[in-house]
Amino acid sequence: MTGPVLVTLGMIAVVMLLVGIVVTGLVLSSKRRSALMELAAREGLAFARQDDQFAQVLVSFPLFNCGFGRKARNVLTGDSGAGEFWIFDYQYTIRAGKHLHTHKQTVFVFPRLQADLPVLELRPENLLHKIGAMFGYQDIDFFEHPEFSSRYLVRGGEADRVRALFTPELIAAFAASLSGVSVEGGGSCILAYRSRRLSKPDQL
Repeated sequence: MTGPVLVTLGMIAVVMLLVGIVVTGLVLSSKRRSALMELAAREGLAFARQDDQFAQVLVSFPLFNCGFGRKARNVLTGDSGAGEFWIFDYQYTIRAGKHLHTHKQTVFVFPRLQADLPVLELRPENLLHKIGAMFGYQDIDFFEHPEFSSRYLVRGGEADRVRALFTPELIAAFAASLSGVSVEGGGSCILAYRSRRLSKPDQL
């Protein structure tokens, strides 16, 4: 085969690969939406395919200040013993050099608790956080629970009030069932998510 023919075939193969990736993504997205709609019907929850007001309402929280193209999809809303809750798939896009990366995570929100929470932020600690701590980046430590302190970054303007929220039982939960969960809160609202991870419908 001549050079131009090989180049053309190569371009066709790349286009077909990209089309396959897009189609696969659409199929998986459709299956996820259907599963969440079935869950909503079974549990008596309201369902909406998209409602970007949530990103606007929660704009004071760090997660909802990341990137651009912020969207809330597959929105479930309902009520529990703790009050109203929202569950939705939230995505945003960040630019890294010439590349765009879209991050998706399932977010759980209790927007109107009967509480007055201090502003707080908890997330699994990474190497950058540890380096930042050396230069004064805030991290509220729990000296009675060194393993928890080494695994999680905890921030907040009222350190004593934030510490008071983390009972031994809650700290134990973050070592077990809540491992990897990030939490943001303040006032009557608190939200939780696993960064860049969508929860499976049957695990919600």
